[in-house]
This record gives sequence, structure tokens and C-alpha cells, in this order.
Amino acid sequence: MAREAGQYPQRITLSDTAEHYLSRLADDLTLGNVELSQLPPALMALWTFAFESGRQSLAPALERAESAADRYYARWANPGVKFQEWQRGQLDQAAADYWTQFLTEQRNAA
Repeated sequence: MAREAGQYPQRITLSDTAEHYLSRLADDLTLGNVELSQLPPALMALWTFAFESGRQSLAPALERAESAADRYYARWANPGVKFQEWQRGQLDQAAADYWTQFLTEQRNAA
């Protein structure tokens, strides 16, 4: 039965030899015995897709963890100061630094 391009079975199977080779290759990548640069283009594309999919799926949890870490650090480093006040101070300082740099660059370019 002919398949249209891009249509695959519910579960793709490989020969035992290919399955064993790819499994060993995955282990060696994990252990650092093989570098990503050694992979052929098709496997690099598959690895990149899998990596990006995993990264994107974990991005919301990472953002929540980083936000919590910022709040805990701010509380530890600035006892008695509310997080919102600390955050506003950080943003005000960043804006002041940005405008100072921008104006300096404008003055130097003139």
C-alpha cells in the first residue's frame, strides 16, 4: 500500500540493528563520548527538534521558578522591603542606566 509523503504509521519501527545503534548513540551522547557535531544532518535535525520541544514545554515552569527565586533573593537581600518596592527600584535603576547610556552614545555620535 503506497503512502502519501509525510504520512507515517501510528508507531514507527526500526530494525533491531538500527534500534540498537541509535540507543547506543543516545547513551554515548549523554555520556559525552560523542559530540553533537558528529551527528549526520538528519539526526541533528531530530535532536534539535526534540531539544526545542522539551525546552518549550518546560519554559513556563522555568519562568515561575526564576520569578520565585527573584522574590526570595529580594526578600533575603532586602529585609523589610516589599518585593514590589524592590522591583520598582530595580526597574527605575535600569531605566536610568539605559537613558544615561543612550544620551552618552548620542553625545559621542554628534
